[in-house]
Amino acid sequence: MMTQLHFSNMLPTLMSVLVPAGLRINTNWAIELKATGEAIGAIGYLPAPESELPAREGEPLVGYWVGKPYWNQGICTEALAVMLEHIRKTTDIKSLISSHYFDNPASGKVMEKCGFKPTGETCIDEKLTGTTKPTRVMRLEFRR
Repeated sequence: MMTQLHFSNMLPTLMSVLVPAGLRINTNWAIELKATGEAIGAIGYLPAPESELPAREGEPLVGYWVGKPYWNQGICTEALAVMLEHIRKTTDIKSLISSHYFDNPASGKVMEKCGFKPTGETCIDEKLTGTTKPTRVMRLEFRR
């Protein structure tokens, strides 16, 4: 494994969004290189914000990113798999929702490798994404 999740720190950028919204949760982590401890991205889940995303009642939203030098190395797939195992072991969450831009199919492949399935829905949500680019909606159903 090349990466690890650092469960103790939320990134300041993420905090600047969550704290004003009243969300003080410990479900967002830095993605670090094991060899150096360098933070190269972030991953997490949180209550789905009010948006156009077709989240079910109480269904959390998943998000992740890594810096461009670390793309296409399996790092997001590894980090997402680790986080999903953590969720399975520590929560009673039944499903998760996420989405990716159509012009970023690699992000969709990360989700698919970890069990997410396309819902068949498309979402354009300027409030959530900051753009009018459409996204492909993905969902993971946990088998409990």
